[in-house]
Amino acid sequence: MQKSRFNKTISHPKIKLNPNIEKQAREQWGVARDLSKSQSSSPAESSSAKSEADQVKPEVDQTGSDAVQSGAKKSVAAKHRPSMQMMTNLYSDQIDWLNQIMNRGYDSSKKLVTREQVLRSLLDACKECLDGKIPENFSTEAELKSRWLELLQDK
Repeated sequence: MQKSRFNKTISHPKIKLNPNIEKQAREQWGVARDLSKSQSSSPAESSSAKSEADQVKPEVDQTGSDAVQSGAKKSVAAKHRPSMQMMTNLYSDQIDWLNQIMNRGYDSSKKLVTREQVLRSLLDACKECLDGKIPENFSTEAELKSRWLELLQDK
């Protein structure tokens, strides 16, 4: 059996010098594994002899690096809610916090939830908690943060 490229990347002697690449390779290995599982559970899909390149769609995550997301997962989500790509810059402490959440999830379930999924779940939880209320009267990021906190404390 041929060793996967993700496995080769993760087991490279110098990978610890590039923790972001290691984390992304682990994420994408999980995506590829999930895609493989979904194909083997669906005989119609597995018989269609599509290459891996046909099954995955490249995206760019919030760090600006290339990532690959399962086309199957994307199409399921798209049926319910259309998605759009949005580049954003985050502060290093925010990325650290997202990584902590990802690691906690992985530690408990051994399944990887991406930073993108963490951010989407956080936004959905805020939308649900605030029940359509949106901050008003702000002109800076600090003021907006203050308005968010006021709305969330009212709940």
